[in-house]
Order: sequence, then C-alpha cells, then structure tokens
Amino acid sequence: MYYSEMLQLAAELGVTDLLIWKDALVGQEKYDQILNCSFFISPSVSDLHPITLMEAQALGRAVISTKVGLIPEIVRDKETGLLVDPENPEELSQAIKSLVLNQDLRRKMGEKALKLMSERCLLEDTIDKLELLYLHCLSQ
Repeated sequence: MYYSEMLQLAAELGVTDLLIWKDALVGQEKYDQILNCSFFISPSVSDLHPITLMEAQALGRAVISTKVGLIPEIVRDKETGLLVDPENPEELSQAIKSLVLNQDLRRKMGEKALKLMSERCLLEDTIDKLELLYLHCLSQ
C-alpha cells in the first residue's frame, strides 16, 4: 500500500490519531519509538532477516511478523511473538487483535523476548555491528 492510501484508510477507519507516521529512524530515536509501542509489527513478505525484530525483542516488546526467511528463527511463535502467513490480512488482523486485547500476553511475550535476546547476544554491540554491516553492504 502507498503512503497516501494508508492515510486515507486510517481516516476511513477513524484511527488516524492512534498511528504515528515516521520516515526511517536510526539510533536512539528508533529505540525510543519502539519503547513507546505496546508491541511491534513487521508484516514482511520478503525481508529475510529483519534486524528490527531483534531490536524490538531486545527492548522487551512482543512482535508480530510473518513466516518468511529467517523470521521464524528470530521470533518464537506464541512465545516471543506471533507469526502469520505473509500476505494474509485476516490472520494479521487476528494477531494484532489478540495482542491489543491481552496485556498479560504482550507482557509475557515481551519478557521472554528480552530474555532470549539477552541470552543470544549483547544488544548494543550486536545491533551496532549488524547496522554497520548492513550499511556497508548497501553502499556496495
């Protein structure tokens, strides 16, 4: 969906005031935005290894994403987040609804996500190194 279409849909659904529209975020601003969220959604259809999922989990947020690429290895379905089939808006909608309505589930998943990421890596070192690696690869 294009940005203008998303704005129009948000207006039609009456949720414009509930959404934050941002361009690409980096550094502390990105982490602050993730911390301001109750949970994190990345409904990717092709991203093989989205670092944002690792960052969100390392910040103690439950996540919703798709069963593509390495995402099922990053997100433990029904433990640290919820995984849905790509390009399945109905399933995505149900996952969002379940986390919106269940604060305890969000909290438990976020705690498990934080614990898992703490065990897997030192957050700041690994994120910085991966971000530098991605930037280097993109500049080639």
